[in-house]
Amino acid sequence: MRRSGRSPEGLDAYSAFGFSRLVQAVSAASGAAELVNDRFTYRSEDATVALWFASAQGTWLIGSAADVGSRSGFLVCEDGALLPEMIAATWNMYDSGSWVEAPGLKVVAQEDAMAA
Repeated sequence: MRRSGRSPEGLDAYSAFGFSRLVQAVSAASGAAELVNDRFTYRSEDATVALWFASAQGTWLIGSAADVGSRSGFLVCEDGALLPEMIAATWNMYDSGSWVEAPGLKVVAQEDAMAA
């Protein structure tokens, strides 16, 4: 994960593993928004990275798209927010074999400060 810029409000913008934008996932079968544990799921444009909600302990995760629905990810945040941009808790990042806080990390909706 690397810092890729700053928002107009001075928040850090991050790009993780080549993605900086996650889009709401849509089910190929029904064309409807993809829900996991009653929350929307988001995937990178190349569909390799995802953001989803795990209902156990109210946890949002960012990780491999293959792990959607599990409690396995490289970014984890225990917050029961209905939408990821409403998360107020601090994210934790897996880095060099241990979990570290990432207080500068925030998910921002495209229509918010990070919009181009």
